[in-house]
Amino acid sequence: MLKHCASPSAAFDRREPAPAPRVWKFGDGFADLVAGARFRFDRNPAQGDATRVALPHPELFEAARPGDALLVDGGRLRFRVLSATRDVIDTEVTRGGEILDREGVRLEAGPLSAAH
Repeated sequence: MLKHCASPSAAFDRREPAPAPRVWKFGDGFADLVAGARFRFDRNPAQGDATRVALPHPELFEAARPGDALLVDGGRLRFRVLSATRDVIDTEVTRGGEILDREGVRLEAGPLSAAH
């Protein structure tokens, strides 16, 4: 029994933020990326490696522009967008390290709804 609530619908009004876009999986569960190397985010569902990984989030492909920064794992890894199409984002690794399965990805500029 519901004892006290400000309004009958208050318990249902809470909205959880949308989950962050995430990279897909790597053959070994991770890949080591070196600063200066080229790296591709694409919509191919094959397992990733040190040259590419699947990114099943079309909104990122629509929003990315050359010169933008893509951040992985809260900025621990950084990438500069070289080119972007509806299926491929080609980047240069600007801060390398180990990238793991299912790490979060975002554009540094902010929300995906921001106008370019």
